[in-house]
Amino acid sequence: SCVGGWTAGNLLAPVSDVAKYTLALYGSKAQIVSRPSVALMTNFTPPTSRGHHEFGFYGMGTFNLGWSVGNSTVAYGHVGDTYGYQSQTTYFPNGPEGEFVLTVATNVETASQAQPADATCQAYHALLAALEQRPAPSCA
Repeated sequence: SCVGGWTAGNLLAPVSDVAKYTLALYGSKAQIVSRPSVALMTNFTPPTSRGHHEFGFYGMGTFNLGWSVGNSTVAYGHVGDTYGYQSQTTYFPNGPEGEFVLTVATNVETASQAQPADATCQAYHALLAALEQRPAPSCA
């Protein structure tokens, strides 16, 4: 959100379209940018000068979103925040059945963007639990 100190692209689209876009951007059959560009976008190594991005959470237009599923796997994508809404689209390159995307949209706006991350965590772990035929853990 521009209110939160970031630029705002104000993309409005159905979550299914955002998920398709995310897969086309990062996926193994990426169609939007070259593989070398995706590698640059997903390089979360903190720079060695000036201390920018000390936590290594942001690449070139891409967030390291592994934290949103408990750092249990590689996950990256982007979050969205605009007046009254928050979202997160997350690409998982190493899913149990292959690569996949989870895209979440909420009609809640908070300073922390906790709702999209919480929903992503719940959905991710519920999916894994279903595939492994076990109860889903809590993301608390």
